[in-house]
Amino acid sequence: MSEDLTPEAYLVLADHTDEDGSLWRAISVEDGGFVLSGHDTGPGVERVLGCREYEFERRLSAEETTKLRALLLVESAQELVDAVASRFDAIEELEAYLEDHEIDGTFWSQLGE
Repeated sequence: MSEDLTPEAYLVLADHTDEDGSLWRAISVEDGGFVLSGHDTGPGVERVLGCREYEFERRLSAEETTKLRALLLVESAQELVDAVASRFDAIEELEAYLEDHEIDGTFWSQLGE
């Protein structure tokens, strides 16, 4: 029997391409946990990081996601995704909010090329 990997809720926050490359950000709720992911490519990334590709993911556990839902006064996965998208104008604001409320999650990143 195959596992269903479809997120409970999913929203692309940014998907931009210009002469500096591409920037992509999305949030989702998967298996009860909140996920923030991003993927950047191109010469802009190379100027900053010395390589042409950067990927990252911050993943909150189901318990941490429940805490975030309570803080934002939402219940469902879709309400959480919508609340995050409307409340935070930048990923850095969301990261600061999580830190202020001691919601650490796990962080993974990878540099390429």
